[in-house]
Amino acid sequence: MCTQVALATKVQAFLNDPARRQDPYPLFAQLLAEAPVLQIAPGVWIVVGYQDVKGLLHDQRLSVDFKKSLTNCSNTQSTSINSYLAQMMSMRDPPDHDRLARLVRRGFTPRAVDRVQSAIDAIVDRMLTPWLSEGRVDLISHLGKELPVNVTCAMLGVPESDWAQLQQWTQLLTSQLNRFGQTQSELYAAETAIEDFAAYIRALCNRRLRSPLQKDMLTEIVKATDQGEQLSELEMVSLCMLIFMGGRDTVTNMIGNSVLTLLQHPDQLELLQSDVSLIPGALEECLRFESPIHTSARIALADIQIGEQTLKKGSTVLLMLAAANRDPRQFPNPDQFDIRRSDNAHLAFGYGIHFCTGHAFARTEGRTVLSWLIRNCPGFKLGAAPETLTWMSTFPLRGLANLPIRFEPVYKNTPDSF
Repeated sequence: MCTQVALATKVQAFLNDPARRQDPYPLFAQLLAEAPVLQIAPGVWIVVGYQDVKGLLHDQRLSVDFKKSLTNCSNTQSTSINSYLAQMMSMRDPPDHDRLARLVRRGFTPRAVDRVQSAIDAIVDRMLTPWLSEGRVDLISHLGKELPVNVTCAMLGVPESDWAQLQQWTQLLTSQLNRFGQTQSELYAAETAIEDFAAYIRALCNRRLRSPLQKDMLTEIVKATDQGEQLSELEMVSLCMLIFMGGRDTVTNMIGNSVLTLLQHPDQLELLQSDVSLIPGALEECLRFESPIHTSARIALADIQIGEQTLKKGSTVLLMLAAANRDPRQFPNPDQFDIRRSDNAHLAFGYGIHFCTGHAFARTEGRTVLSWLIRNCPGFKLGAAPETLTWMSTFPLRGLANLPIRFEPVYKNTPDSF
């Protein structure tokens, strides 16, 4: 058993060294057993137990606004990009968060998901069908990196001719998070591109205001009112940026992690292939077992007592979603992957007021991809040696850099359009 100081040093090394994060689960198990609430540095705490993490995700004494931290830290090097991030619902506390949530909720209803299901089916089919005759495909390079943004474009009613440009803007915006040390020319180029992104969204929103008969998520959002109040132009732009950015890495990681986990557990994959009605439950178990986001960070607005530990006001609190999802006090045999697991209340999409707004769309994309692979690529296998697969270094996200699969070649016509 490690001392608290030794374990804190071990966690710091884990957070700072991508090589130590290739397999995080032994460390998570040790934390769960020895120090479920641990101070890892002055003013920085890590929490791993399921009940503690769930409770803190719902605790309004914790803030998502990092300007309230002891260090008054920023999300990006750019002041102008930060101005958009600061307006995003995921970065705001009540009451502002609650007002925004009420205004955007109409765009994320079950009806909205049903409305784009056929588009999601068509997008997945068109992106993957050309690879059937090859007998191989990289699910990250050839699907995962583009699918979420293409689906978001379809949800928001973006003309298909603009999808490639939206891919570039979304990738650039995502790359700016926690990126510092850029040269002035690099920063100017990034800021100019993001302003172009914002101008495009403003024009799109204005067209929806003038075209009330168009039925898509963006129309629902720009026309939503709450007690006579609407989103401001800056809030609309920031919300759309969040929708594009929020789903990109989460969905990509979810797809890659899920398929790899199934391939690593051939008995469970065989069970799923024999009974596709298990796909929804299988996806939930994949989300629990290999979560696409490992950590959700908060700032303590007051002293918070957890057991014998006191999280002081202003402290940064790292809520380890992936560790909580392996807590044996919540999930019997947590390191066993079981697609028939019941009572699977995982925290992969968070909990409380900041529970992922787009979770239903993400789940639909994941289920659609699994269904497509089972239907069109029976017997698919990993297309590379397991040791050649690389986990991305972009903590707190957990996702693969590549995931090649192979299967018997199939010849069919390629869909021409969505």
